[in-house]
Amino acid sequence: MDEQPIPNAENVPAVEPVPTPAPTPGAEPQPTPGTPPAEPSPGEPNPAPVETDPATAVPESADAYSVEIEGFDFDAFKADNAEVLQSFHAEGMTNKQVEAVVKAYEQHQSVQMEALQEEWGNDFGANVNLAKQAIEALGFQASDLDSPIGALKLAAAIGKHIQEDLPPSNTQQSGSETIQQLQMSEAYRNADHPDHKSVTQRVDAWYAKQYVD
Repeated sequence: MDEQPIPNAENVPAVEPVPTPAPTPGAEPQPTPGTPPAEPSPGEPNPAPVETDPATAVPESADAYSVEIEGFDFDAFKADNAEVLQSFHAEGMTNKQVEAVVKAYEQHQSVQMEALQEEWGNDFGANVNLAKQAIEALGFQASDLDSPIGALKLAAAIGKHIQEDLPPSNTQQSGSETIQQLQMSEAYRNADHPDHKSVTQRVDAWYAKQYVD
């Protein structure tokens, strides 16, 4: 077998190294989706924490809700509706959502009160005082009527008083008319009756005396 001649190293041309291209600015390698971000190198500052808007976050407790509505006492609402706010917190409602609910409630109450003022006219203040006296005489507070249950309890208490004042069945009444007879009379039920005002005043005075005494 013929031997191949070994080339002389001095006659072999040198291979020049290929330069590594410099990275283009802004073209740094991007992380693969699903790969956790790399930890910052020692000496590099940590990224600033993302601040959460308190209005769009769920507060740490139901008592931490804060609602600011002009002319509305939220502290009093919170004291009277602690269980309601606790249910809001359990449902994960944010402070902004609770504020929207409370604002709708306050507007509804204002509309109802304006309608009552228009209905009662100049008697509004006197009627409100009579109602307050009657409620307190029966052992209630105005805040107790914020729920249907409280209103039902008050109605039951009034019904009990009326029942106690009713005369026994199948008996004749002597003397002056009873309060029930006045309430059933045409003068009381018909606002156009000439005696309507005087009869109504007698009925109101009787109830005011019963609830205050």
